[in-house]
Amino acid sequence: MLAILSLAWGLVVLLALMCLGRLLARLTLPTYRPDPVLAAGWGLAGMIPLGGVLNLLGLARAPLLALLIGTIILADLVSTWLMQAHAQEHQSERLMVRARSWCKTLSWMETGALLALATLILVKYAACLGVPLMYWDDKHAYLPETIRMLQTGSIGDNPFSERQIVSLNAQVLLNGLFLSVAPPIYAFLFDPGICWIMIAGFTWVILRNDLHASTLISCILTALVLMVQNSEEPPDGSNLNLGGYLTGAVLMLTALRTTYLGLTQDERLGFPWIFFLTLTVAGLCAIKTTFLVVAVTFTVTWYGLRLLSTKRPGIALELMVVGFSTIVWLSPWMIQQYLSGGTPLYPFLGHGTHIAIPELTNFGGPFLYKLAALAIFSLTGMMLPAIIALLLLGQTAFREANPFSRSSWAMLFAAVIGCMIISFQGGVQSTNSFYRYVQPILYAALIPAGLLGLVRVQPSTLGLAVCLAVFIGNQWTSSITLIRPIVTALRGTEPDARFFSKTELVQIHQAQQVIPAGAKVLASTSSLSQLDFNRNTIWNLDFPGMCSPGASMPLPANLKELVSFIEGTTQTLPTHLPTDDLLQYFRQTGVEYLIMRHEPNRFFNNVNISQFPRWNRIVKALGVLYYRQLRELASQCPVLYQEGEVTVLNLRPPSHPVSATPQP
Repeated sequence: MLAILSLAWGLVVLLALMCLGRLLARLTLPTYRPDPVLAAGWGLAGMIPLGGVLNLLGLARAPLLALLIGTIILADLVSTWLMQAHAQEHQSERLMVRARSWCKTLSWMETGALLALATLILVKYAACLGVPLMYWDDKHAYLPETIRMLQTGSIGDNPFSERQIVSLNAQVLLNGLFLSVAPPIYAFLFDPGICWIMIAGFTWVILRNDLHASTLISCILTALVLMVQNSEEPPDGSNLNLGGYLTGAVLMLTALRTTYLGLTQDERLGFPWIFFLTLTVAGLCAIKTTFLVVAVTFTVTWYGLRLLSTKRPGIALELMVVGFSTIVWLSPWMIQQYLSGGTPLYPFLGHGTHIAIPELTNFGGPFLYKLAALAIFSLTGMMLPAIIALLLLGQTAFREANPFSRSSWAMLFAAVIGCMIISFQGGVQSTNSFYRYVQPILYAALIPAGLLGLVRVQPSTLGLAVCLAVFIGNQWTSSITLIRPIVTALRGTEPDARFFSKTELVQIHQAQQVIPAGAKVLASTSSLSQLDFNRNTIWNLDFPGMCSPGASMPLPANLKELVSFIEGTTQTLPTHLPTDDLLQYFRQTGVEYLIMRHEPNRFFNNVNISQFPRWNRIVKALGVLYYRQLRELASQCPVLYQEGEVTVLNLRPPSHPVSATPQP
């Protein structure tokens, strides 16, 4: 029953996004009626700056977010009623006549295809019930960020969290919309769940409204587009996390349709359309860092194409307005990022309190190593079709003054360039997790280009259809992958990764109870989301040593030895230094207590570190060295609680006694 209610609440959240987009359209474009999918995309984009303000004011608590969703839906209903008050009966009659007329024109085959497509969309949505929380990312970082916001009203400051200071964190707010009512074990019903419905809607509308395909062809092609995996799925489960990947893909499609529909309505992009474009671009920048480069590249490329074709100097001024407005929409998240320990103009001014050691921050490794990684990735079945499609679509985009083709080419160009930058910077060749960063980007960009080739079969566009087919074939998902998660979720046999055991819950609760209320706590545990964030200020020691307040945490090893180990010139992990410096550092930064859970799967296991890609080697090596020091703090600091894998240390100087006692 809980799963069914969560599915229903997800649809309510989707309806609220659609209503918000409609309300914004009525305020800015009174004579234009966006289709429901575009309205939902605009609502998703508009929710990001609105949520940023709520987060900054400390109002993004669970009850208020649920109330916000209900208020938006009610406001749209009232607005619709007021606009149609004098012609409501006639309007209803016209809608009924139109619906009956459309149904009568459908053949039995088209009706069956529509029912099959609707079933597939619902299955894709419901399958997200069974996506497990990722142990490494969700339990340690993304889920606690959302729970902290829902309890306190704000993401808050978290200067030890690598993930929080290298992103603008808007996905935390969007996840919070769903989790304000639904339980965390079904958190993936927002991304990718709701996003699958929106991607299906965008595909359908592009085919029917923009490319004028038949109903049967639209059903077949929409189903084809949906038959891809969530991301690379290793044998032991989904590789997705709550970081917001398909949300970015939805915003990419929203930006693309906004640009060419705006020019279709008028030769120049009017200010209302600029408003929605800047909202969407800002949303892309705020969702995830990997989408930021796509947003910037797409905007500059699209305006560049318009400038080359029209020779109007005013277009350059329009681009400046878009850039300035985007920064305005992003300002709440920039301020939040600054308060968390980052910089107000992230990422242009860096990461803020990120570790400042060039030998280690060069994650991808030497230049030739990065170049090799880029070359290998460019020849894969994921990247190569996008590159070929870019060249093929370029012939149409530059030859024909077609807004759809030019917007599609600009988005495809931004996706290819963005993924190349990600591949080069990461220097990653052999890990599944890398592909979840680039798959949604290429997927969203290939959809309109491939559909153009499938519907308008011409020598210059037929290759686009082949490119989309190759990409989907490379990412094909099986029917078992769709059905199994639904069955396991409804039976209550979800993977253990979804839950916190009773032992974990008891231990983490008792651990917090021995700490005085109001004290500042540094925590390193996968049970972080189970803490009471209103009771204590809790900092998340996310990736130890990767970021910290002010100066970086004292390195736990000789730098030359550490660099040699990271570079692979030695197989010996360097010896860590004594813990005195680390203890004094914690005290200087205001940390009073440490909650640590000994989890072998995280940093205590240093087996085969040298065999990981470079970035993983840095994370693992620093993690192992710092955790050795953290464990040794127990010989210098009072142990307030120790049960199973959980330990609580009092880091305060001896002159600060602790009055709290463990709870039975």
